[in-house]
Amino acid sequence: MKKVLALLLACLMLVSVLASCQTGGGGTGDGTGDAQSTDNNGSGSGEDEITSETEVETETDEYGRVVQYHDIPIESLNFGNVEFNVIGRNVDYTYVDLGNYEKPADALQLVLVERNMQIEEEMGIVFQFDLYESDGLEATLYKNVEIDYKGSCKYEMIHSFAAYAVSPLIRDYLVNFLDTDQVPYMDTTRSWWNQNFIENTQAAGQLYYIIGDSNLCAYNRMMATYVNQDLYDEYVSEEDGWVGNLYEVVLDGDWTVEMLHKYASVYDDVNGDTVKDAGDVYGLISISGSEAQDGFLYAFDLNLTTTASDGTHSGNIENNTFMEQCMDKVIDLYNQNGVWLTGKTPGSATGSGQCWQMFSTGNAIFSVDIIYRASTQNEAFRNMKDKYLLLPLPNYDEEQAEYGSGTQDAYAIVSSPNHSKYNGEMVSAVLEYLNYLGWQTVRPYYFEKIMKTQYLGTLESAKVFDLILATCDFDFGEQYSSILNHAKRILWRYVGRNEGTVTAAWTENSESLKTSLAELDYWFMSKTAQ
Repeated sequence: MKKVLALLLACLMLVSVLASCQTGGGGTGDGTGDAQSTDNNGSGSGEDEITSETEVETETDEYGRVVQYHDIPIESLNFGNVEFNVIGRNVDYTYVDLGNYEKPADALQLVLVERNMQIEEEMGIVFQFDLYESDGLEATLYKNVEIDYKGSCKYEMIHSFAAYAVSPLIRDYLVNFLDTDQVPYMDTTRSWWNQNFIENTQAAGQLYYIIGDSNLCAYNRMMATYVNQDLYDEYVSEEDGWVGNLYEVVLDGDWTVEMLHKYASVYDDVNGDTVKDAGDVYGLISISGSEAQDGFLYAFDLNLTTTASDGTHSGNIENNTFMEQCMDKVIDLYNQNGVWLTGKTPGSATGSGQCWQMFSTGNAIFSVDIIYRASTQNEAFRNMKDKYLLLPLPNYDEEQAEYGSGTQDAYAIVSSPNHSKYNGEMVSAVLEYLNYLGWQTVRPYYFEKIMKTQYLGTLESAKVFDLILATCDFDFGEQYSSILNHAKRILWRYVGRNEGTVTAAWTENSESLKTSLAELDYWFMSKTAQ
């Protein structure tokens, strides 16, 4: 079942001019600060009838949100300017979470730096960041976590690659974020924590990984559909399904994979060499490495696992005819004449960059890709001459109740090592405040002032963007895919890429997958018994 995000954050475009940040009403308070409206209606008969109504004004911020306050006793907390050490991956999307910019180059970076400075000043800490170069499975990073855990016990926070963050190498060393004794100042029910992620990542009362409003990079990787409006108007005829307002189609709930299928048939051999290459115009492009397939796993609201009443998990693949039908639609979609798949189409590049490069140069009408990949992509999109739109991934059909989206697993999630020097008061206070300030200032500044105002610009586009953000869903089977024999890859991604069947993939791998899932459940249960 699709669940709505409690937090809405994503990363798309960075602006090149500095702007001031509205910090809103900070400080501490009791409860959520949500005012309640009460109507007291009394009734009688005839002239004796008296109706009294009392209205309590709800306090909202400049973005129309009900004002909320954190419950951290900041006035009584000062940790004496001690280091708060973070270990993570040295990539640009890590910085947009951590805000460790020495010289802010744009408005968003400045807001992030100011957030960190506020935490340091008010809590008496100094952020220190140890970032490692990526090496596949993050072996270097996790090895250093293990060495530190058994030695100097330096780190307070791990900011790690989502696909491999659940590595068995370090999972026994982590803090349970649902244990209030370990994290006394964290309230994981609040709006600045991603409730959907929490629900689908915890098991047996334990949660060792978390994302919140400080994890902007988690939403960099959200899947969406780009549309080159100029090419759409030029190449798509009414017979091909041209409509005047695609935003209206989305808002009416009529944006389906059948529509995209028609558009994917469009192809123009621009250079006239009779060879399909990156210089031609295609109806649809994507990346065979993951986005082309994974996007529709989320779009069609498919889950790899189900959770029983006792908290144990089982596969959701066997005899799942709907999942097979969904895969058939995906394969059929990408078999259209007007499709270019990076990493699969003959002559295509192996990396993901070719996809956004082709879209930015006017060689694709539609593109299934993540919202934000890198600063180079952002710059190229800013410099596009053509007008483009951002739509959610299409529904399976018009009967599907909601649009669906998910995040490519190349984002970062947060954990904390439970070593002998672990300071639960400091760690929980800093993480709670970091995400509270993300909710209060960073996220709305980014979305409302940058994304919606400067890039999208219209009420319809802003509503559609909210739809994309609000329909992101996580799945237990995907969260732990890397230790479940890479279930997402072998049961979905590789099936689509190789044009196979989900049934055959399950038959071949079911025993090992069932075993690994049972072992994971056993690990959670064993931790509960400790």
